[in-house]
Amino acid sequence: MFLRHGLRLDQIAASTLAEVGAEHGLDPAALERELVHAIEESEPFEHGGFEWDATAGIVRVSASLAAMLDMVELSGPPSVFLARVHPDDHGRVLALFRAARERPHPFAFEYRAVRPDHSTRIYASQVEPVGDASRFIGMSWDITEQRPSGTDPGPLLRNTLEATADGILVVDRTGNITSYNHRFLSLWGIPSGMAATGRDETMLRYVLDQLEEPERFLASVRTLYASPERESFDVLRFKDGRTFERYSRPQRAAFAIVGRVWSFRDVTERERLLAAKSLLVDASRLLTSLDARSALDAVVRVAVPSLGDACAIELFGEPRITASYSSDPTRPLAPAWPADVLAGRSAMCDRDGVSQLAVPLVIQGEVTGAIAFAAPTNRRHTRADLELAERLARGIALLIENARLYESAQQALRAREEFLAIAAHELRGPLSVMNVAVQTLKRRDVPDPTRDRMLSLVEREGGRLARFAEDITDITRIRAGTLQFDDAEVDLVQVVRDVVRRLAPDIERSGSAASIDARHPVIGRWDRVRLDQVVTNLVVNALKFGLGRPVELSVRAGDGWATLIVSDRGLGVQASRRETIFSPFERAVPVRHYGGLGLGLFIVRTIVTRYGGTVHVEPRDGGGSCFVVRLPQTGGA
Repeated sequence: MFLRHGLRLDQIAASTLAEVGAEHGLDPAALERELVHAIEESEPFEHGGFEWDATAGIVRVSASLAAMLDMVELSGPPSVFLARVHPDDHGRVLALFRAARERPHPFAFEYRAVRPDHSTRIYASQVEPVGDASRFIGMSWDITEQRPSGTDPGPLLRNTLEATADGILVVDRTGNITSYNHRFLSLWGIPSGMAATGRDETMLRYVLDQLEEPERFLASVRTLYASPERESFDVLRFKDGRTFERYSRPQRAAFAIVGRVWSFRDVTERERLLAAKSLLVDASRLLTSLDARSALDAVVRVAVPSLGDACAIELFGEPRITASYSSDPTRPLAPAWPADVLAGRSAMCDRDGVSQLAVPLVIQGEVTGAIAFAAPTNRRHTRADLELAERLARGIALLIENARLYESAQQALRAREEFLAIAAHELRGPLSVMNVAVQTLKRRDVPDPTRDRMLSLVEREGGRLARFAEDITDITRIRAGTLQFDDAEVDLVQVVRDVVRRLAPDIERSGSAASIDARHPVIGRWDRVRLDQVVTNLVVNALKFGLGRPVELSVRAGDGWATLIVSDRGLGVQASRRETIFSPFERAVPVRHYGGLGLGLFIVRTIVTRYGGTVHVEPRDGGGSCFVVRLPQTGGA
């Protein structure tokens, strides 16, 4: 229905008369008179209007509403109108009008009317206060066909609200609470007594402290209340980590906006699962890198804020690697790893009032590091957080293992390339010498002394090549586990004397002198050939790095153990290298200055260890090195 100014009744019903008048430049009093006239002339059985003069105690109804309610009189005391209202709705309707008179505001309601034939119809009404709120005008619509016939919509609506999983709050256009369900109170932790006060403003003030952005939340509520026709959807984040989706739509009665419906859905678990999936996807992408340090720096950043405000990772051992990140630079996380974590078990605890998670990084049963998270001060970690942290830790452990395997492969490749280069060098030297000797021997006029010297060179370099080939063969056998031992009673002192005698030309060429300190035979059950290898490799090593200074060999026995000490006064071995030189292809000095494959000491340790013995290197007083070998005289394994 349109008024003379082109305004529809629903436009007026959606606002106060003052608002409509101000918006269209109309006198509210004139607009009121026109609205009353329109109500009186409203078409029968479509909708009807009424006016209640509270001061005079008179209710006036339009002809159409009188026909709808089957009323004879168009005006009279309120009892004439209330006589048509269902007895069960009397008190509720009367309370609404009294509340509106005490505090003027537009409102809407539904009620049942009983006709003379005892049939029941259901009507929806929209009411506006006029002037000083001693007068009200309103409109009613028959909505019986939208409701089960003859039923009270109140209990049905209440049961429907309570059955939904969402929290529902309904307020009228002035902020009065008209309905809510207990799920709403539960979600927000609102006492039922507070909701009973009937004012949305009271509850707004109560819940603000729960939110991460209370001012933004309050501003959005104000905006929607100021714009009755607007709909909205947004996400609310709580300080304790919860997440709600908030929907808001205008509440309509027929064509009139009578209030606003708020719907709140707890999506914390869904958001947690999405965040967890996103974190794991991002972390998986970062953890494909073989640069462990850079990958860990990136992972601690993507882990915040999903698992806390701060994250720290530490890899134990050498080199020690740490990575950390905090959203608040003034609150960095410096974890002290609990005993449980160092033992391979996850831990969840409070430290200085802050909830923390700590998870070990386990590779092949060994704890190689740990990762920790610190929650915001108003939040506590959950079992789900711990499970997510453990999944992330497994990914990090896999990264570290892959990075180590890659580094090992790279080292193996470098070692292979270096071995091939050294092998070529080691072969080239003897072959060159032998080639020169052969070319000399091919001449017919070679003097006998020269011939003898050339043959000696060939014999010596041939021996070098034989030892080279034997070392390579032994390495292959060691790695295949097929290195053979033929044990028998052997005198270690005699083996030492034989080796020194055999290496006499090498000792002389090096400029060194070798001495043996052995007062008595030292008998044990060993493989003589392998024992010879041990002594030979240690003496050759001493000659190579002894700088032409004396080499001393000492053999002793006691308590069932034989001890061999080979010492020199040469370069010595740095403390950091005293263990690694016993690994294959390892050296304590650059290969370009000192040849060799770097296999001699590895073979020594392999043989000694097979007998249950030990070998290590010590610094010698005054410079140089002492290699100490201890062997059980029973032969061990």
